[in-house]
Amino acid sequence: MTSKICRFICTLLLSVWCVNATCGLNTTAADSLTKNGNTYTSRSEARKALERYNGRPLFCGIAVGADLVGPVMKVAASWNQLEVVGKINLLETYFPVFEMGIGESDYTDDTSLIAYQVKAPYWRIGCDVNFIKNKDTGNRIFGGLRYGFSSYDYSISGPDIIDPTWGTAVPYQLKDLNGNKHWAELVFGLEAKIWRMIHLGWNFRYKFGLNEKHSTHGKPWYVPGYGENKSGTIGATFNLMFDLNL
Repeated sequence: MTSKICRFICTLLLSVWCVNATCGLNTTAADSLTKNGNTYTSRSEARKALERYNGRPLFCGIAVGADLVGPVMKVAASWNQLEVVGKINLLETYFPVFEMGIGESDYTDDTSLIAYQVKAPYWRIGCDVNFIKNKDTGNRIFGGLRYGFSSYDYSISGPDIIDPTWGTAVPYQLKDLNGNKHWAELVFGLEAKIWRMIHLGWNFRYKFGLNEKHSTHGKPWYVPGYGENKSGTIGATFNLMFDLNL
């Protein structure tokens, strides 16, 4: 499992390197760029010339926002989460992303009557790529990757266990069990510019576990930030985002 985590982190680092190369930090191409008969030979002059040539700066601002689905899930499902998002906008094409929140669940299995409770923070880091051709509209179609992690305490309880010899009832309550989970996500999303700096958008995610530790007494039904604790699961967020052009 550790090798899976290392491979996934290396993939993210390679993606960041590719972003830097694509964004014009390769001075070999930029050094030969001429403007008004001038050739730029220094790194700083080459970068500025390439940014002018592309028609937009490398750093286009940041975006902050929050997921609107999580609070609704508190009423409609056995789990919910409160999540905030931060993005860096590079050339309106590449968006390094950091997401963090708090997830909780109080679920009881209808058949076994075993109940699971958990509440803990989580975080994710990754990058999105905007595939839309006309980037001046402010609308975005993107795909991306995430690496997520959560460390949590959870409880498991159920009907009393009857001693077969004495017939007495023994409470079945396990509290303060420890666990953690590493996972990866494949993301596809849409964002629409509603008004000036305000965007609304959906993110659809396929999540799969990389490594997990839990108590020998049993694993939690829900992992904060991941969802139902399966080998693979599907999730979605509906984000309200604000673009800040600093």
